[in-house]
Amino acid sequence: MWFRQCSLYLSLVAEEGSHIVGRILFTPAIISAETRRIEAMGLAPLAVVPDHQRKGIGTRLVRREIVLLKQRSCPVIIVPGSPGILPKFQLRTGLPAWYRMPVAGCAG
Repeated sequence: MWFRQCSLYLSLVAEEGSHIVGRILFTPAIISAETRRIEAMGLAPLAVVPDHQRKGIGTRLVRREIVLLKQRSCPVIIVPGSPGILPKFQLRTGLPAWYRMPVAGCAG
């Protein structure tokens, strides 16, 4: 299994032989409210070819990306979806107390 890093965003692919069997992408995101601003990275998408799912490929991609983000001193990683997966990667839920969702109709 090989991992290749793209320099534009933070993207890795998992290869088996000459075939790409998984991909993860983190893109820049800004969390801002009033006078505060945090530069973050958001995960989306993460994909693994169906025949290669449940073999740990997605987990390895996420773990490798987290290492790379920590090396870049990224303060916040945004992971959409179920909060139940976060402990698996030693991540926790939570946003700063001052943060409010910028979407109309969302409770903040």
